[in-house]
Amino acid sequence: MTSWRTTAVAWMAMASAGCAISQQQEVQLGNDYSAQIASQLPLVKDAQVVRYITQLGEQLAAATDTRGRHSVQQMQQAQGANTGVSLLCTLTKVCDSGTGQAAINLGGSALFAKFSRSDESEADAEAVATTIKAGIDPSGIPGMFRILLSEQQRNPSALQAFFLTHPLAADRVTSPEALIAAYPPSALRGLTKETTAFPAFRRRLLALPPSPAVKTP
Repeated sequence: MTSWRTTAVAWMAMASAGCAISQQQEVQLGNDYSAQIASQLPLVKDAQVVRYITQLGEQLAAATDTRGRHSVQQMQQAQGANTGVSLLCTLTKVCDSGTGQAAINLGGSALFAKFSRSDESEADAEAVATTIKAGIDPSGIPGMFRILLSEQQRNPSALQAFFLTHPLAADRVTSPEALIAAYPPSALRGLTKETTAFPAFRRRLLALPPSPAVKTP
């Protein structure tokens, strides 16, 4: 039995060594998510709208720190946790009972919910830093969260899937505001609040026909 358990430990250790997700795999995951979204949501394909968003995205991407990969880091942590649970189940009888399995599932959910809240706070800080680096006024970040909070209160089911993966609370407004206030006035002076192309972009959006119904999986 000792030899069998030693072999199991060695196998799990080798499995956990493969938990890292490369940037190439991250790109593939992004492509997969994009395909899933396109199959379920009505995407705007108007050339003028897409061109404006693409230019804005490229401007932000150029200022982005690729170390801020918290969604991928959470996946890596989840893979490591799954290996740990497998090891625990292999070497003990804790998974033999339904209660033990439920406890493990509950503990894992609580653990990664905590990671998620922490990651979102880190993402807010990265967002503020990135927009400033890109020459954009970051005050739109807390403004966006105000809109989302208002929508969540008005129609909780509308963005339910988004809120499950992106925790939303009042501190998502106050935290970016505090981060912005910590910057010296000179760092915020002269940042772009509205591009010259934005009014035409907004008019184009308002002129588009209503969105079709969202496809349910």
